[in-house]
Amino acid sequence: MYPNANHRFCAMHIWQNFCKKWSDLQLKKCIWSCAKATTTHDFNAAMDRLKKINVGAWKYLDKISPKQWSRAHFSEYLKMDNYTNNNCEVFNAKVRKMRGKPIITMLEEVRCYVMQIMARNKKALVGYSGRLAPTQQSRLEREKRESNKWRPLPIGDDAGNVYEVQCLPMKVSVDLGKVPSQDFWEHLDTLPILPPRYKKPIERPSTKRDKRNDAPKDKSDPHRTKRRIGTIVCKYYLQAGHNKRSCKMRKEAMGEGSAAP
Repeated sequence: MYPNANHRFCAMHIWQNFCKKWSDLQLKKCIWSCAKATTTHDFNAAMDRLKKINVGAWKYLDKISPKQWSRAHFSEYLKMDNYTNNNCEVFNAKVRKMRGKPIITMLEEVRCYVMQIMARNKKALVGYSGRLAPTQQSRLEREKRESNKWRPLPIGDDAGNVYEVQCLPMKVSVDLGKVPSQDFWEHLDTLPILPPRYKKPIERPSTKRDKRNDAPKDKSDPHRTKRRIGTIVCKYYLQAGHNKRSCKMRKEAMGEGSAAP
């Protein structure tokens, strides 16, 4: 009757059918990550993890169109991101007693059931003064706490997101406004870009040790061996605290001996 209608599969039913062949905690996490993914990058990353764990499980899910069970591929025309049919399951459980009755009687009882729900919800919202319903307001507050990790972007002319790279003797402009991060770069099947060839410097190589990669010394490390030096004793007068080179009494004695006639 509705050939252009969007059809979706319940992720829970897909997982239940999946468990008949494979039942693993890692596979379960990968499948639900694919269903909950909101971008194609996250969906492909979850599918790649699934492929590394079990190729057969990946082939099983790859046969199912992601437009029917993953948020990342849902149509934007429908303003609903549910990937399970919990609402349908609850409604079917409530009208199970009405299915065996005649059509008119069944529809009348369904109408009364829906009206009772609407009246109960309306009565519960009598003293509520918010602009949104309590459930939506609680979700909005939860998203507010997570918004400290977001980065706002201005809405307007996209010319501010165009960058210019100078490649003498020409200039190249690059538009990076539509890509949020490096993870969302488009992967091409062309040859990879290799680093430039290393050229050996003309002068002689340095023989000093490169200290840039040395780890900093932690003075508070209890396992670090400390330098221990014994008490310095003068060899001439056998006094502690100085050596023969810095002995003042020896210098005075040598000065008196040289001054005598």
